[in-house]
Amino acid sequence: MKRLLEALAWGLVSLALVSCVGERVAGGSSTTDTGSEISLTGRVIDRDNVPVAGVAVRLSSAGFADTTDALGRYHVLGKAPVAALAGSAALDTLRFEQDEREVAAVPVTQWTADLPDVRIVQRD
Repeated sequence: MKRLLEALAWGLVSLALVSCVGERVAGGSSTTDTGSEISLTGRVIDRDNVPVAGVAVRLSSAGFADTTDALGRYHVLGKAPVAALAGSAALDTLRFEQDEREVAAVPVTQWTADLPDVRIVQRD
């Protein structure tokens, strides 16, 4: 009877370990499984240094996006895809669209950054 209880106990421990490992891989709860945290902040201004509201800001490959507020600020948040971690100097491209037209594109070289202002100059 004692051996049966020990075997059952080991079986339960093994099952618990398999479930934890399976959940970790499938759920991608750790940073190393799913990639790095993305936190890109910045501001969009016009030629007179006036903030521009309503500009759509989107990471091309990762797909995360935000829209600039009344002060021209944006904050793109998310988790980087694992595939994007092993690559070139530019991890992705941050695209800026106004009135459904791309007005700027900035290469992203790190996932967490306060980016310099993006100046949009409208041509007459």
